[in-house]
Amino acid sequence: MHSPKTYIDPTVTAAMILYSENLKAKQNEVIEETSKLKDAQTWVGTQMVAANDIQNKILKGLKEVSGTLQNGIQAQEIYSELNKCYNYSSQVVQLASEHPEYAIFGVKASQKPMSKV
Repeated sequence: MHSPKTYIDPTVTAAMILYSENLKAKQNEVIEETSKLKDAQTWVGTQMVAANDIQNKILKGLKEVSGTLQNGIQAQEIYSELNKCYNYSSQVVQLASEHPEYAIFGVKASQKPMSKV
C-alpha cells in the first residue's frame, strides 16, 4: 500500500493566506458598518418617539381648539336666538301698545316659550 503524499505549493499557500486576510478585513468592515447601522437605527427610534410625542401634543391642542371653537359657535347661535326672541318680544309689545285689544295675545305668546324652558 502506498501512503498518500502531501504536496505543499508555496504560491497557493501564499494566495490562501492573502485571501484569508482580505476576507477577515472585509468581515471587520461589515461588523463596523453593522454597528454604525445599529447606532443609526437607535437614534432614528429615539427621534420617532420624540416626533410621536410632539404629534400627540399637537393633536391634543387641536382638539382643545376645536372644542373651544364649537363652544364659541354654540354661544353665537344662542346669542342669535336670544336676539330673535328679543326682537319678537319688542314687536309684541309694540303691537300691544298700538292695539290694546291684542294685548291678551301678546301675553299668551310670551307665556308659551317660557313654559318650554
